[in-house]
Parts: sequence; structure tokens; C-alpha cells
Amino acid sequence: MPVGAGNDDTATGSNGAATGSNGAMTCNHVIPDWIGDLNRKVMENKFDYTKAIEELEAIAAKVEDPKTGIDDIDKYIKRSEELVAACREYLRGAREKLDALQ
Repeated sequence: MPVGAGNDDTATGSNGAATGSNGAMTCNHVIPDWIGDLNRKVMENKFDYTKAIEELEAIAAKVEDPKTGIDDIDKYIKRSEELVAACREYLRGAREKLDALQ
């Protein structure tokens, strides 16, 4: 289940997140154990979008390499799905933050 799919968070604010004194979005709720480390980082605002994009580009190069085995391709596809979901969640949060400023 992707991050943000449920309505069980207890964060505050119009966009479901509180903002700290520096204006950064912060979370005020407990992150469930079923959320993977990457999605947990997104929710804790420790996610690095640039690094995720770089990793996705590296994965694409590996998948396109004819020397890459099918088992490795499966592993890379699963990882890319995690990264894409985390990037979408990050961008969704950024959009909500911008909307709140308008």
C-alpha cells in the first residue's frame, strides 16, 4: 500500500502536515511498521529527491544492459517502483505545501 493511501494519520494542518519553525513539513504521527524505509524517509522529510532520481537513472542503465540477468531485473524493477512511489509522495507533499502558501 503506498504512503498516504489511508486516512489514519493524526498530523495537523490543512494539508495533513504540520510545519516547523523553519517552514519545513513535519509529521506528528507514528509511522506504521508496514511502511518501507524509503517511504518512512519521505514521511519523516529525510527523503532526497535528487538521489532517488539518480538511482532511478542508474537502475534504467542496468536494466537496459544485456548482461543483466532476469533475476536482477526483477529486483531492479521492484526497487524502481519503490523509488517512483516515494518521488510521487514527495512531489505531492511539495504541491500541497505550495497550495497552502497561495
